[in-house]
Amino acid sequence: MTSNNDDTTKRTIMTGPEHYLEAEWLIELATAEGYKGHRIPAPQSASVLALAQVHATLALAAATATAPTYADITDFGERGREARRSLSEWAEVWAEVTS
Repeated sequence: MTSNNDDTTKRTIMTGPEHYLEAEWLIELATAEGYKGHRIPAPQSASVLALAQVHATLALAAATATAPTYADITDFGERGREARRSLSEWAEVWAEVTS
């Protein structure tokens, strides 16, 4: 996650994998299991689930928009390095989620 600073605002920019992990965490927080035994009250859970849906949608949009082609992956220049880096980030998320 990187920060974009200027004089008036401070925004956090998330990658697709970060959006995915945030959605998973929010869903866990809002459901019966809770996060590490901590569950939010029922009235707020709908809002948290709505926020999780936003993060999941942004993760899907990022994955779709940045999906590398075969030509990207096999490129030996900067385009190829960026494509392989993107795939590596998603692979790390998949490993974390499935472990």
